[in-house]
Amino acid sequence: METKTIRALFPFLACLLFLAACKEKIDLKLSSSQVRLVVDARFTNDTTTHVVKLSRTCDYFDPRTDSLGVTGAEVYVTDQDGTRFDFLPLDTMPGWYVSAPDVYGTMGRTYHLHVWVDFDGDGAREYYEAQSPMPYMPPIDSAKAVYGYPLPPFGWGKYLGWNLLIYAQDPPTKEYYGFSYAVNGKVYEDSIDNIFLFPDDFSAGLYLRGVSMYFFPEPVDEIRDLLKVVVKEGDVLTLIGYSFTKGYNDYIGQVRDALSSNIPVFSAAPSNIRGNVSNDAFGYFAVYAVGKASCLAGKPGLKTAEP
Repeated sequence: METKTIRALFPFLACLLFLAACKEKIDLKLSSSQVRLVVDARFTNDTTTHVVKLSRTCDYFDPRTDSLGVTGAEVYVTDQDGTRFDFLPLDTMPGWYVSAPDVYGTMGRTYHLHVWVDFDGDGAREYYEAQSPMPYMPPIDSAKAVYGYPLPPFGWGKYLGWNLLIYAQDPPTKEYYGFSYAVNGKVYEDSIDNIFLFPDDFSAGLYLRGVSMYFFPEPVDEIRDLLKVVVKEGDVLTLIGYSFTKGYNDYIGQVRDALSSNIPVFSAAPSNIRGNVSNDAFGYFAVYAVGKASCLAGKPGLKTAEP
C-alpha cells in the first residue's frame, strides 16, 4: 500500500522539481496603450470663476507620462451667438484654465468648448471640442433646517440633528437633478462621485413641500469623530441644486460604476467611459444650472416625536 502511494506521488514531485529548476527570465511583450487628453470642464449660470482642467491618461508601461496637467493650451467657450469667454492658465496649478470671476451662462442657451493644444508634441496644435445646452433649473423657493430626529428618507435614529428641507416646484417634464450643500459658505459633497442625484420620477409636476434632502446629526461626543461635517446651532446651511442634462447624468453614472468594486473579483473590466469631447479625448464638458437657498440651524422648542 505504501509503495503504491509513493508511486502515485512521484509524478507530482517531479513536476515540483521541474518548476523549481526553471530560472530563465521570460520577457512578455505587451502592447502599450495610447496616451489621451482628459478634459474636466464645467460651465454654469453661477457668477464665479469657472475652471477647465486638462490632463493626460497614464500609460502603464511608461511612468514618465503620469497624469500631469497639460499646459500651453488655448481654451475658450462660446455661446450660440458667438460671444467668447477666454480661460487663462493658472500658474499655480498646471493644467488648470480659469475664466474671469464675472463669467456666467444663461439657462436655455447652448455653449461650446474649444481647446487648441499640441498634445502629441509634433509642433502642430490639435483641436478638441464639445457642446451642451444649459437646462432649466426651477428656483428653490426656500430651505428650512428642522431640528429633531431624522425624517424620511433617512429613517429613524436615536440622535437629534437638523433635517435640511427643500421647498420647490418640480416641472412636469423629466429632469435630472443633483444636490450638495454648504455649511457657513463651504461646499461639501459636490464632486462627481458623491453628489446626491435626485430622480424626479415620482415628483415631476409636484410641489416639493418640505422634502428632507440631508440630515446632520448634532455632534455629541459618541459620534463626533464619525461625522463628515459638524453642524452647530447658528450655522448657515445652504442647499445647492443642479439641473443636469441627461448626457451628463448618464456620465456621472458611468464614472461611479467604474469607481465601484467589481463583484466577483475576477469579473471583466468596465468599458471606457463615454464623454462628449471630440478627437478621441476622455472627459466631459458639463453645462448645468445652479439654484441655492439658505437657512439657519436653530433649535426651536418643538421637536419631532422620538422613535
